[in-house]
Amino acid sequence: LNEDLLEGLENLEILDFQHNNLARLWKHANPG
Repeated sequence: LNEDLLEGLENLEILDFQHNNLARLWKHANPG
């Protein structure tokens, strides 16, 4: 694998992680 592809995958993982955190916070702030 080339470095650009690996860097892109790392960025996607970080974005996905942040999205999951936002979703969790949203559900916590807005139950139901």
